[in-house]
Amino acid sequence: EEVRSLYTPAETEKYGFKVGSEAISEVYVNLGDEVKAGDVLAELDVSQQKEEIRRQKEQVDDLYLEWEHLKESMEISLQEAVLQDQYANENHYEGWKSQEETVKAKYDDQFVVVNDSIYLAELRLEKAEREMENRQIIATMDGTVTELYQFKEDELVQKNKTVIKISDLDSVMFRVYSDNSDLLTVGETYTLVCGSEEYEVVAELIEWEELQDEVVLKMV
Repeated sequence: EEVRSLYTPAETEKYGFKVGSEAISEVYVNLGDEVKAGDVLAELDVSQQKEEIRRQKEQVDDLYLEWEHLKESMEISLQEAVLQDQYANENHYEGWKSQEETVKAKYDDQFVVVNDSIYLAELRLEKAEREMENRQIIATMDGTVTELYQFKEDELVQKNKTVIKISDLDSVMFRVYSDNSDLLTVGETYTLVCGSEEYEVVAELIEWEELQDEVVLKMV
């Protein structure tokens, strides 16, 4: 028996911009391109966001450097304080206040200030990175570009309108026309003909939102 079917990628993601009313700046893919999760596929103008990220990263790096210098300074001061305490104890200085404890208290306060500054700077960096990502289309899966909107000159993007579709063509399935599904046995292997190519496929039962108990053919 000959059974006809419809080709359907098992996994597909549609992408659009989270902001609208701006001209697209760059499209980095073409129809049929293979992409990886995390790839930037297209973006609006992100020059301001990139500069803000650069500034915030520089500030975070400077603060971590300040933290390291503070740590080195504390270690030297503590060594000196320990020697002073030892000398005072050996010579029985009355009313001597531990210099080690004084130094620790002093640097504890300074570390609190620097750590708070690092925390706030990293929050600002994360905010800048999110703002840039909102102006980009970033792949969330490996796959192939199966749909790509062609912008006209001076056309502005619409918020959340599908611009790019990515499909996983390695896990494709073929939806069998309902009139023919009774001819297939779930779990059995069949030969699928696509043009001049032949593929081994297995019949599976899939539950869809709109259709119940639909038979599909999946690559072996």
